[in-house]
Amino acid sequence: EAVKAAQSSFLTYIIVLLLCIASGSVLVYVIIRSIMKPIRQLIEAATQISHGNLSNPVTMTATNEIGQLGQTFEAMRQNLVKLVSEVETGASAVTMSSTALAHNATQTIAATELASASVQTIASTLDLQMVTNEKNAQIIHVMEQNITTIAANNQEVTALSQEAAASATVG
Repeated sequence: EAVKAAQSSFLTYIIVLLLCIASGSVLVYVIIRSIMKPIRQLIEAATQISHGNLSNPVTMTATNEIGQLGQTFEAMRQNLVKLVSEVETGASAVTMSSTALAHNATQTIAATELASASVQTIASTLDLQMVTNEKNAQIIHVMEQNITTIAANNQEVTALSQEAAASATVG
């Protein structure tokens, strides 16, 4: 009777262990997927922006670091839209000024100063965007390292669980 009770306890232990392994694997899968989906969205947004498509807003609902990164991407996209608008406005102003330059030397000086100010504004804004892009790249790199660590830990947990199950079966 003691043997039956031990076998029953052992079987219960094995079932609980297998359920823990299964639920742990599902949990890891869900966590990794919840991280990767927003990252893929950010990659797609970055690709669209890098190809000059600034019309699609970057919408992230998460409030964690990935959400903050998404908000930063959206701010960058909005700044680029403003920058393009400023460039177009500046180009338009330069075109109008060029027509007037043929008639008046004074207008030539004013138009040159306006173009110079626009170029300085654009250069300053581009420098800011470059810093933001570098920070975003660093954040993505850290997140990639963390995901790799999670995956490695998951493999280690799986291996240890299998060893425990094997030990329980032998023992």
